[in-house]
Amino acid sequence: MIAIEHLRHINAGPAQKARERYWVGSIEPTSGVAPGFTQANMIVLPRDWAFDFLLYAQRNPKACPVLDVSDPGSHATLLAPGADLRTDLPLYRIWRSAVHGAPVHVGTPEAIGIKDLAAPEFGDPVRIEPGEVPVLWTCGVTPQTAVMASRVPFAITHAPGHMFITDIPDSAYHA
Repeated sequence: MIAIEHLRHINAGPAQKARERYWVGSIEPTSGVAPGFTQANMIVLPRDWAFDFLLYAQRNPKACPVLDVSDPGSHATLLAPGADLRTDLPLYRIWRSAVHGAPVHVGTPEAIGIKDLAAPEFGDPVRIEPGEVPVLWTCGVTPQTAVMASRVPFAITHAPGHMFITDIPDSAYHA
């Protein structure tokens, strides 16, 4: 994790303004919002499951980087002083019994705005073989997949494309 002390010297206005939009109800995706500020996945787990997931994440730092761990019941994060994790993300998912629901679409990806599976906006390209029909799910984030495979009885995550915008500049993680 990076040192948080340098946040005092950062102009985090764009990140704070973005979170304010989500706080008042906007559910627009975060892609391209507050450029230059780190966006983070969020996973909330029952206390009995949290340590095992943290250990999994520490052992898989590329797929599951841990930027902050909050105390049980806390709505604050060191990544954005004054932010509230209950309100400052645009969209959440609530998982019960490791289930998030059915696919969002079966069939032509263009029908839901996906221009080209061979050149996705994020993630790896997908090649559809002759005779195959695309089945599109809204999930795909490695940590969420791990949580669901664990059969956790309850979890809250950010919705794909709807990340938590931190006050940390991207450059802090590339230094």
